[in-house]
Amino acid sequence: MSIYVFNLIHISGQTDRHTDSQTHRLTADRHTDRHTDLQTHRQADRHMGRQTDTQTDRHTDRQIDRQTDRQTHRQTDTQTDTQTNTQKDTQTDTQTDTQTYTQTDTQTDIFLLNRFIIEKTLKVNFIHSTIF
Repeated sequence: MSIYVFNLIHISGQTDRHTDSQTHRLTADRHTDRHTDLQTHRQADRHMGRQTDTQTDRHTDRQIDRQTDRQTHRQTDTQTDTQTNTQKDTQTDTQTDTQTYTQTDTQTDIFLLNRFIIEKTLKVNFIHSTIF
């Protein structure tokens, strides 16, 4: 009598990786405000008097009024907003890895076959069984 016993062992594996990365940078605002007032006021009074047999009277008024207003306003706003999102790349890699592992697992399943044979000379009966 011979007995065949088959043991089937199935081994598969899957790896799933996902990475999220985000960077946010914001630089400071720069503000420059300059204000300058220049004012000059000049006034001169001149008076001259001469007297002889005839009288001459001269009077001179000179006034110079100068006013200068200068205003310079400079404002610089610098904002840098940098956002790096690598989620698309990571998702693409994850999908690629998942498809690769799925196909590999389907095509490269490992079957370990253990065969046990028991023989007796009294009877000639064959029993064939497969265990999954």
